[in-house]
Amino acid sequence: AVDVDSTRKTRSAVIRTSTRQTIYLPIPGLVETSELKPSDLVGTNKDSYLILEKLPAEFDSRVKAMEVDERPTEEYSDIGGCENKSKNSLRP
Repeated sequence: AVDVDSTRKTRSAVIRTSTRQTIYLPIPGLVETSELKPSDLVGTNKDSYLILEKLPAEFDSRVKAMEVDERPTEEYSDIGGCENKSKNSLRP
């Protein structure tokens, strides 16, 4: 009998998701397991959970959803439309 796991060149990984699920990955993904250590933050594929990248230590996944993707081109003066409403609401 041959131990298949002992001949495997890649290592496996166990990750915990933001929803507190623990996932075993027999094939971790694009990041070498030698570069990873416990408590490292990683970016994963949302369907397969394969590790796509190692994130910086100061990265907070809860803030990612609020990150600015692009700067708006509109100005406050471009939007308008509330001047009459605000004048009418101030009258007694």
